[in-house]
Amino acid sequence: MEDSVILIIILRLIGKFQLITTIILTMGFMTSNYITYSMSFLELQPKYICTHPNGTDYACKNTDFCGTTITHRINYTDNTSLKNWVEDLDLYCTPGTEIGLIGSTFFAGWAVSAIILPRTADIYGR
Repeated sequence: MEDSVILIIILRLIGKFQLITTIILTMGFMTSNYITYSMSFLELQPKYICTHPNGTDYACKNTDFCGTTITHRINYTDNTSLKNWVEDLDLYCTPGTEIGLIGSTFFAGWAVSAIILPRTADIYGR
């Protein structure tokens, strides 16, 4: 059978409500996946270029310039250097564990709300 014939048979087997619900749920799952999968990119530490006092540039890490007077900039020619939360929120000298806590808190909130919200909706929604 052709794909279009199979699709027509499936659409006749389900009602309008089931079709709309399936589309809405699929769109909801897809949009939450964009947030979930991009969380690691939002927290990714970029590659840095530091300037030595004599004027030469060299690759460095955030631990090399934090708390010092060494000038630094982000190496945007590197594929892993993205404009993300590290730059937007000025998290250059923040330890990696604290940056990882942002994502962990997001998922912890997700888990807690998955436990609490369905029962709350049952109590107050009916």
